[in-house]
Amino acid sequence: METINHECYVSFEVAKLLKQAGFDYKVRLYYEHNGKLRGKNSGSFINFNSPTIWENNGNTDKQLYSAPTLDVAQRWLREVHHLHITIFSSSQESWMFRITKPHQNLENGVYGEDFYTYEEAQEAGIKKALEMVLEKGE
Repeated sequence: METINHECYVSFEVAKLLKQAGFDYKVRLYYEHNGKLRGKNSGSFINFNSPTIWENNGNTDKQLYSAPTLDVAQRWLREVHHLHITIFSSSQESWMFRITKPHQNLENGVYGEDFYTYEEAQEAGIKKALEMVLEKGE
């Protein structure tokens, strides 16, 4: 049986924001400074299903950027910065995100525009949350 990767990884742009915000979780993939996605010991082949964790987190190297899945980036923002990103359907054909911070009135949440897929809304929510973190210097 063939294993297929169904995980979505952050974009290069979001990986750079994560690095600036201090993301430090161990991951399987990373981006090189030119935006090329790589995996540990994979050469030009990326094995998305490999259980190998890249012990030298990409954010410890000046020219590398950790590439976590969207779910891991979202969890990091929740656990470290207490920003909760909720993805919800705004109609039958579009998705939105909401960012809230528990026990604080974050203007009743920050909302994103309509997106065609859940993953697009999730990445946009992560990006907006990271921009908020970097703006406030948290």
